[in-house]
Amino acid sequence: MRWLGARREHSVFHTLGILWLGLVLGLNFVSAIIKFQVPDLPRQAAFALGKHSFSVTNRIELVLALLLVIALVVRRPRGITRPTFIASGIVLSILAFQTGWFMQVLIDRIDIIVAGGTPPPSSVHVIYVAIELLKVTALLWLGLFGGYTAASK
Repeated sequence: MRWLGARREHSVFHTLGILWLGLVLGLNFVSAIIKFQVPDLPRQAAFALGKHSFSVTNRIELVLALLLVIALVVRRPRGITRPTFIASGIVLSILAFQTGWFMQVLIDRIDIIVAGGTPPPSSVHVIYVAIELLKVTALLWLGLFGGYTAASK
């Protein structure tokens, strides 16, 4: 378990992982649920608010992703533990998928609802939650255990 104990000096992956995890849990899970529990907030307004908050969250995630890529490049893959490299790859791949395609699918559905319509049945939200849970797991790992190999110190 040497690789678990060699990271105190190099905490950029810990910091990014925990910061990003807090952002995702707070905005994508907690606030998403809370806004639909406000009795005086019309459903269409809750969806419009969600669309805006997810858009802002995505922009913040892109900045965190850039910082993560910089950290990976600066330390080069050979100085980073394999699990850290894999967790980083999972997070970055998910964000790329969400930003490049998946968020637009969700936004299109929200636009239909905000306009007063009803989108066709879809499992897109279930897929979104599953993808977010995978991202949360990778971020949790990165935040708790991410780091460099002992040899790269």
